[in-house]
Amino acid sequence: MQIASVGTASNGTPTNNTTDVSYTPNTDYCGLDSFTYTLNGGSSATVDLTVACSPVFTSADNTSFDFGFPGSFNVTAVGNPSTMTITLTGAPAGISLTDNGDGTATLDGDGTTPVGVYPLILTANNGVPPNGIQNFTLTVRNGPHRHQHQLHPRYRQRRRQREREHPQHPRHHPVHRHLQHRCLRSRRGQRRR
Repeated sequence: MQIASVGTASNGTPTNNTTDVSYTPNTDYCGLDSFTYTLNGGSSATVDLTVACSPVFTSADNTSFDFGFPGSFNVTAVGNPSTMTITLTGAPAGISLTDNGDGTATLDGDGTTPVGVYPLILTANNGVPPNGIQNFTLTVRNGPHRHQHQLHPRYRQRRRQREREHPQHPRHHPVHRHLQHRCLRSRRGQRRR
């Protein structure tokens, strides 16, 4: 039985090869499509198909964090299927990636990574080759001055514990912190004069 005719598709081009039909999706299209065909005997049928696409990163290929302060950056990628795994290689100490499994991930910095420029590689895999690859550049800048011991997790833990145990202590009151900040700015202004 030969194919007499083939209908059109919304997102691609079906071609009648007499004994079968080939299909070419539109450029960059990923998703569902369909078309109908009719045999010489008069019977017809509908073909439903899914166009699979390998992952492509859509987020920027660079970001900057400040030394001494936590930072984060949202990573995004698209493909079909949209369920995928995003991984990170080349990360220095203090940098990590949390993958959400849906084409999104978060690049996190805990503030302890030394100042510098770090070349990283992001990889997205949804089972359709080839994997999406992005050469990513992370820049860690000199942030506002902060004493080195204040970056240590134990310091932050002890400080939070003191605030829980002595919530009424003037040092832990928001007004005290505000005035302390204003005094510090005032002293800096006097030094400039």
